[in-house]
Parts: sequence; C-alpha cells; structure tokens
Amino acid sequence: MDSAMPRITSYAFRHQPLTFVVFTFLLGLGIRAFLTTPRYESPIVQPPGAGITVVFPGASPEDMEELVVRPLEKELYELEEIDRLTSTMKEGISTTAIEFDFGTDPDEKFDEVQEKVNSVRTALPSGVQRVEVIRRSTADAAIFQWALTSRWVSYRELYQEAERLQKALEKVAGLKAVTIDAYPETVVKVAINPAKLVAGNLSVFDVENALKAANTNIPTGTVQLSDHVFGIYSKGAFGSVDDIANTIVDAREGRITHIKDIATVKEEESQHKYRGQYRGKRALVLYAQMNEGVNIFTVAGPVKAVVEDFTFKNDIALVTVYDQSALVAQSIDDFLINLLQGILLVGGVIVFALGFRPALLVMLAIPLSVFTGIWVIDLGGYGLQQVSIAGLVIALGLLVDNAMAVVENIERYRHLGLGLREAALKGTGELVTPLMSATLTTCLAFLPIILMPDKSGAFIASMPVTVIATLSGSLLIAVALTPLLAFHLQGRKKQAANLKTWFSRHMDRFIEGPYDRLLKGALKRKWRVLSGVGLLFVLTLLLATSIPRTYFPDAEKPMFRILINLPEGKNLQATHRVVQHLEMRLDTIPQIRHYVSNTGHGNPRVFFTAPAKSAATNFAEILVVLHEYQPEAFYALMARLQDAFNQYPGADIDVKPYVQGVSSDAPVVLHIQGDNLRQLKSLAARVEDIFIRVPGAINIENELGQSVTGINVNIRREKAALLGLNTYEIDKTVRIFVHGTTVGQFLDEAGEEYDIILGYKHPDSLTLGDLEDILVQSPTGTLIPLTQLAGIGFGPVANKITHRDKERSASISADIAPGYTLDKVVRQLKAEIQTLDWQDCAYTFGGELEQRNKSFGNMGEASLIALTAIFLVLIVQFRSVAQPFIILTALPLALIGSVCALFAFQASFSFMAIVGLISLIGIAINDSIILVDFANRDRRDGKTVFEAVTNAAKIRLVPVLLTSVTTIMGLLPLTLLGGNLWKPMGLVIMGGLTTSTVLVLVVVPCLYLVFTKNKPN
Repeated sequence: MDSAMPRITSYAFRHQPLTFVVFTFLLGLGIRAFLTTPRYESPIVQPPGAGITVVFPGASPEDMEELVVRPLEKELYELEEIDRLTSTMKEGISTTAIEFDFGTDPDEKFDEVQEKVNSVRTALPSGVQRVEVIRRSTADAAIFQWALTSRWVSYRELYQEAERLQKALEKVAGLKAVTIDAYPETVVKVAINPAKLVAGNLSVFDVENALKAANTNIPTGTVQLSDHVFGIYSKGAFGSVDDIANTIVDAREGRITHIKDIATVKEEESQHKYRGQYRGKRALVLYAQMNEGVNIFTVAGPVKAVVEDFTFKNDIALVTVYDQSALVAQSIDDFLINLLQGILLVGGVIVFALGFRPALLVMLAIPLSVFTGIWVIDLGGYGLQQVSIAGLVIALGLLVDNAMAVVENIERYRHLGLGLREAALKGTGELVTPLMSATLTTCLAFLPIILMPDKSGAFIASMPVTVIATLSGSLLIAVALTPLLAFHLQGRKKQAANLKTWFSRHMDRFIEGPYDRLLKGALKRKWRVLSGVGLLFVLTLLLATSIPRTYFPDAEKPMFRILINLPEGKNLQATHRVVQHLEMRLDTIPQIRHYVSNTGHGNPRVFFTAPAKSAATNFAEILVVLHEYQPEAFYALMARLQDAFNQYPGADIDVKPYVQGVSSDAPVVLHIQGDNLRQLKSLAARVEDIFIRVPGAINIENELGQSVTGINVNIRREKAALLGLNTYEIDKTVRIFVHGTTVGQFLDEAGEEYDIILGYKHPDSLTLGDLEDILVQSPTGTLIPLTQLAGIGFGPVANKITHRDKERSASISADIAPGYTLDKVVRQLKAEIQTLDWQDCAYTFGGELEQRNKSFGNMGEASLIALTAIFLVLIVQFRSVAQPFIILTALPLALIGSVCALFAFQASFSFMAIVGLISLIGIAINDSIILVDFANRDRRDGKTVFEAVTNAAKIRLVPVLLTSVTTIMGLLPLTLLGGNLWKPMGLVIMGGLTTSTVLVLVVVPCLYLVFTKNKPN
C-alpha cells in the first residue's frame, strides 16, 4: 500500500499522453452513463415474497379460512426462510402475504410460492373464481393515472373507448401494463324464476348442468372424400344470447323445457364493485406501469403523444390525473441544482483559500469523480433517482478532499523552493498512505449500509454505492491526474511566498499567533482539556434523550389521499353517499387541481409506499392532486379538511399525506394473537379503549371493533342426512340463489367474451322471506324447502378474520397527533396494556415502530461492523493499538455537534439521521488520520512528541479547515433545500464536522501527547 500509489504518480508523469487518454475515456463513459441511465422517482425495492388473492363469491370469512386459507398456509409454511406470513379473510375474498428474509433471491422465492399455490389450487372448492399470485415491488407504482369521464355515455361504451386507448398505449415500448378499473363488467345473466322451476320439477343443478353441457366445441375427427381430408366439427358453443335461451333443460313425456321457459336471459352490467368518479362525474380509472430498468422519460414522451393524438367518440373526456414523469423531472432537477449549487460553493471556498490556479486543479477533480459515480450507478442498475443523486451531493464535499490535500501540499513544497516536478512528486507521495487510509475508512463506513438486511437498507443502498464509487475515483484522480495537471497548469517559476493568497497570508499569521498559543496551552493542560471534552460529551448524551425519534418523513408531493371507512356490513351505495358529501367540499377548494374518487377499492398505487387497498364495499379512497406544493398551505389545507370531515357521523375519514422511505403500517399497531375469535374481540375492544384514552393516539382502528349482523343458515345435519343431502349441496343451492354462479363464457360476434351467470330472479334487496322460498332437490328428485333443512335468522357473524404466522390475530392501530412522539405514546400504551389479563393470548407491537426498531437495530450492527473494519485498517497502517484509539476520538467529538444541530433545528433522529451518523464514522476521522501520520513522520525525523504533534497540527490546520468547510458547503444546499428526508442527515454531518474539526485540532494533539512515548517511532 505504501509504494503502489506513488508508483502510479511516477507512471503518470512518465506516460503523460496515455494518462490523459485513460481519464478522458473514463470521463466519456461517465457522460454516456449520465445521458442513458434510467431516471426514477425513488429507488426500486423488490422485497422477496408474494401476495396471493383468492376470490370465492358468497363464502363467509369462516369458509374462506377453513376451505382456502388454512390449506394454502399449510403449503406455504413448508418454505424456508419465511419472515412473516399474514392472511386476511373477508366475505368472498382472502389475501395472503408471504415475506421472506431480506437478502434471499426474490425471483427464486417467487417461483417457490407459485409452485406451492399451484399444488394446492386443485384442492380448493369448485366455486373459487380466481387465484392470483403477484410479485410486489416499488416499481409497480403507476407512472400515469387517467380518468375517462362522461355524464351520458354508457359504461359499456366508456369501456370500449378505454380498450381502444389501452391497445394504443400497450404498443409503447417500456410499458409493462395498462389497466382499466372501476367499471361494471358485462355479463349474460340467466335469472331463474323460482315458481317456474318448481312447476317444471327441476332444480338449479339441472339448469347448471344443461348450460355447461351445451356450451362446448368438440372436434369430432376427419373424413376422407375422394382426394381430400375434411375435419368434422360439432359446433355446440353458444353463438348468441338466443342460443343460451333456447338451451334444452328437460325433455320428458313429450314436453321440452327450454331455459327461456323458466328464466330470463339477457346481457346486463354486473353489480358495481368498484365505482370511480372524477370531480363528481362517473369515470373509468386507467393507469400505466413501467418496466424496471427503463428510463421514465423515454416512456413518458411516447405515452403523452398517444394520449394527445387520441380522439374519443361522443361526450367522452380523458384527464391526466397523475404524471410521475413530471414529478421525477422536478425532483431530479432539484437535486441536480443542489449538486450544482454545492459545486459553486465548494469552488468559491477553494478559490478564496488557494487562489484561482490551485482551485482550478481541485475543481477539475469534481466532474471526473462525479461521472465515475454515475457510471457505477448505471452499471449497478440503480438509476438516477433522489437517493443516488443525494449520494453525489454527499460525496461532493468529500471528493475534493483528496485533490485539495495534494494541491495544498504541492503548494507548500513550492513555497519551500522546490521545482514543479519535484514538488508534485514529493507533495503527492507524502500523502498517498494517509489519503488511502482516509478514503478506505470512509468507504468502509458506508459499506455496511449496502449490506443492511431489510427494506430500508435496500431503499438507501444506492447512496453508499455512489459515495464509495465517487471517492474511489477521486483518490485515483488525486494521485495520478492532479499532480500531472499541477505540473502543466501552475507555471514553471518557483512559487514565491509573496504570491500567496490573502487567505493564506492571514492563516499563516493565525497559525503562528493565536493557534500556536492555544495549542501549546492546551497541551500543557491536557488533562483539563480532556476532562472538559469528556464532560461535554456526557451532557450531549443527556441532550440526545430529548430528541424525538422518527422513521421516514412525508413525501412532500403536491398530493394527498382521503381514506373513508364505514362500519362493516355497509354496502357500496352507503359508501358512495359519503364520498359524494366529501366531493361537494373538495369542489369549493381552488388549490385542488384534480381529485379522483374510488368507491369500493383503493386508488391505484401511484406512490411506491402506498399499495392500493383491495376491494371492500365499506371503503373508499380519494386521490387529491394540488396545483403546487407549498408546505404551510399544504398542511393547513389537510388540517382544515380533517377537522371538517371529523364531524361526519358514521364514518372514519382520514386525510393523509404520502410518506417517504419504505411502506409500513400505521405508526402504532398492536397485534393480538389467539385461537378464540370471541376472546380476541373482547381483548381488542379493551385495548381500543386504552388507545382512545392515551393522549396523542388518533385515527384509531380496531379491525374487530365493528359488530356485524348477518343471516345465519344453520343446517340441521341429521335431518339433511336422512333425506340424502349433504351440507355442500345445501350451501351451493343457497349460494346460487343469493350470489349466482359462473357456468361458462359466451363469445359474441365481435369477439368479446362475457361470463354466463346463473342465478335466481329476485329483488335487489333480499328479504328473509325470499330465502325461505329456496327449494333443495334431494337425490330422489324431491324438492324440499330450505326451512325444513335449516334454521334461518339474523345473528352476529365474523366480518373479518386475520392470521399472523398461521394464528388468528386482531390488530388495533393509531396515528400520532401533531406535537406528540411515537415513543411517548407507545410508553403510555405499554404501561396500561400490561395491566390487562391476557389469558391464552399474546401481543406484539408492529407497524412503523416495529420496522423502525428493526432498521435502527440493523443500523447499529452496520455501525459496529464499520468501526471494527476501520479499527483494523488503522492498526495495520499505524502498527499500533493506541493511535487508532486517538484517531477514533473524532467520533464522540462529531457526535457532540450532530446532537446539537438536531436539537437546535428541531429535527429528529430519523432513519436518514442515523445514516448520517454512520457516514460520519468515515468522514470525521479523515483529518485525524492525516494529522497523526504527519506527527509520526516528524518523530521519525528525530523530533520530540511535543514538537512533532505541534508541527503536524499547525501544518494540517489549513487543510483540515478547508476539507471540512468544503464538505459542509457541498451539503448545505441539500440540507436547506432537499426536503425533510435529507435535512436530518445533512444536519448530522454538518454539525458533526463542525465540532470534530474544531476539537480535533486541540483534542487529538493532547491525546497523542498522552499515549505516545517520547522516542522515535
């Protein structure tokens, strides 16, 4: 290590043309990568796992649990490396989410899940309509969302126009999918008249079997006629609605009964399950998703061109509600402006301190290093997005350190009278080892962040990769290119002392005057200095306990969402009435540009941390897009709307911003696990009361809190058995009567395929008397009234069942009110919850608290790994154990400034603040490394410890100040203008560097004097 890099410097001087060609080539690669690398909103995170949705119309939550979820979970739980398995069962639908340990292969695990689902699919009940396995990734977020609206055109015509647009958009390269939502599908309904069915002595199963048997196309073979072979086909499949109506159900005693004799057959729109509206007008919702690894701007342009050139029929309008490309462009522009501002600030500091020509040498390292980082970003597939660009901003202040140290040292030797070539070689060679150690330790501090085994680590991974690549490039530039440029650009005359800059002259006077007196006084009173700093550090730790901890801040985008939850059991019409009320209020607000209402379903996933909520008749979500984002006005509007909506009776309405980082549940979630649903519900109710009493807990939701009344059909099993019937036949008869069943598909002349739904003709609102009219056919053909086989009546039913790791569970969640902290609320909750009698149940805290604690724990492990690796590197370099301890004292000195900065600016210990602390591990000790290395050199030249450390501190004062100031200046725009995600990290690094720089120049010399023996090293 001591000799390789100086040889690079010598080689660069001997082969100057080749050196310039190599670096020009690297610059070209970086520029090309900048022009071609994909642009995203945020990093793509693909956690290993999958989501499984099963649709079983008419099945109760208990049926879904017993017939669908338990068999599915049993198979899935055989897989290895499962982190969590959760399932939710509602009427007619179940969702299961399986998550694996982070770090496992997402593709391999997804394939394993699909295999398990396929193995259990055949064992599921015949009434199951859909089993879907989906991969989850932040890249699934829609890049466009449109609303296709019309007041007069039918849904069918709207859908046909949407299909035309969908087909046109699907031709755009780079789009993964274009989806149409919020429309009622057209079906062919076979509505049986119960009285006519009885009169014909037929059962619903007779009708079902007749329709299935008639709707087939079977090739019957071939026949040879003369020299030709002809295929023979039996065309039995339905070709029209009349074919369905004319299907023969029964032919007995010379009488033929057709479907039309006992039922009405017609095309109709199925019942609304997801209703969309744009500004109060009914609408279809369309959204487009992009393939991973594609530049959003190469996709967005053609998409916009297709939409602009597309013409619709009649009174139909298309509105672009959400355009991610515009937000990405704004975000990247803002970060690039932060980078440019940082470059100008850094350049200004260097010009002021070193003069124009030396500053030019340092500034030339910036584009080369930055483009090296971009090249690695492109190779790694990270793309240009807010995190990777922030990595460039962080690296900006650091990357000039190497070049500036070399230039400053070359200038120092020129002032001593050396020629340009000799000064360049000697000044560079003297710093190679400390610069390598400093760069290596900084990279080692960032490296563990890449390896963090969770979603947060994956989210932030591109930042340390960018920093490491950029700093590594800057080291190579500093030892190979910078001395060569200094030789060519600094002029051939020896540098005279009177040509120093104004800053250099004043710093020389400061070093030989005030700083010399301060340093020598501190060294004489070293124990007082060290005791005072130790006391300051202890006070800092006490101050740190008063700083709140958070996870990730709000997204700071000009949009928010309104979530509407009605009591369980409410239908779509009731939910839609609430939505209409809210829409009337939204129409009066001029700041709102667009809003789209989604009744019965969540809005499509337009932001990566907010997946769309699945279908539920008592749920709605409104996406609100503003003209612009102004923080004060944004939060004031949300607060006004929340206050107004809190007054609405019978519905929980939450106004929420989108959140940065990784997706998580509510800030506070308590999971209760146990086998007995009644016991779970009782405990959940008592926990909910505690949540309500604790100040700071708002928007409280208890998933088992709503009592739901249903119609229970209690089958008399013994009587049914005596009549030759089983529960399956009775259940299926009731299900067909209430929900209908799909008996096949019908393809019309235009090639459109529709489901054929067999059901009973009954009023839209069923009564208890309607159910009493149901007749069940026995094996002997006798039609038996349902009332003779089962008791029918109203009663409480389970509206929802959830599983966590195969056990039944109940969850109570809450948001945190402004002015309160998550930790304070949780402390109060824990104190009261522990007093409950939990019997056979257990509880755990989840949500943001769980994810934050897990991520912070991983960050702690990353810090320990970084410290250990750095310590070992320093031991190897200095061949000592004491000196690495001296160098690492920069860390507690940096912590003092970090805590004070967070406290002063009322920021929190967020995830990004912890990232800043880990970054400081490498950044803060760089100055100590070079200072100690210089002192060791003087000791080898025969100076005493006091003389060596004093001389080293005075020589390194200017470079230490300049490197710290340039790092701080590079981060200043990101900290002030980069938003709440980056502000805590910037404050931590800037505050830490401020105190570590000031104190290192005094404390490290004192420690060096204490721990170093007074003999040559």
